[in-house]
Amino acid sequence: MAAVAVTAVFAGAGVAAPAAGAAAPSKSPGAAFAQSCKNQSKQRVAGQRSTSYGKCVTAMRRLAQAQSRSPLTACATLSRKRIKGTRSTAYSRCVAAGRTLTRRGNGIDLYYVEQMIPHHVSAVEMAQYALEHGESEYIRRLSANIISSQNVEIATMRRIAASLRAAGIRPVSMGLTTEQMGMNHDMSHIVGARPFDPVFVDMMIPHHQGAITMSEVLFRRGTGTRTRGLAQQIVASQAREIQEMRAFRLETTGAPSPAPGEGGEHPH
Repeated sequence: MAAVAVTAVFAGAGVAAPAAGAAAPSKSPGAAFAQSCKNQSKQRVAGQRSTSYGKCVTAMRRLAQAQSRSPLTACATLSRKRIKGTRSTAYSRCVAAGRTLTRRGNGIDLYYVEQMIPHHVSAVEMAQYALEHGESEYIRRLSANIISSQNVEIATMRRIAASLRAAGIRPVSMGLTTEQMGMNHDMSHIVGARPFDPVFVDMMIPHHQGAITMSEVLFRRGTGTRTRGLAQQIVASQAREIQEMRAFRLETTGAPSPAPGEGGEHPH
């Protein structure tokens, strides 16, 4: 799946726009996997089609590309026999390297943060507009909270993305549509809307739900400890805000979500 295009206007949103075509310097995946397996033997054992080094590189590639989440499984083909004069087996060294790699994160972790950055940027942009045009104190307070919290998370995700890229990780698609990720709205949906508050809520609820959907995939297929912690934080805050927005909408319009055909939030 191609990366979601960032269509948000960054001016006034409090977020610096990424430079067009900019890419963080990174090692090639091969170089990164070679580093992980540098202590494995490159000598071919009789009867074996590949060396311990080659098997380890394959295991690291599987882990990095989210084809496996378990170093124990990924390294299963390596020998568990201890060679005289060594303190560990090829299998145990591979597992140790795999655990280090998976704690850092895999391609799903990288895809998550690289997609969540523009997702958050668009939320900040919408919230900045709502801060000026919101009709209620609740919407203005919610918008201020979104701007503050998500700008902090954007900075964290940029650091994580740079770290994963530098480690040779490449993004692996989650297989979600733009609608499932809550990225099928833009500023045109709220500019000039009257009444403003219900329209803003009807766009922000599915936007938040998209972040939760992405996080659920991350929990199933990602491995990075930093990314998982961030995703847990995002789910907790955005689930709470969804609940608050639905309560606000019920109080002000008589319904917690739009009727079918009215647009806004998609039923879940």
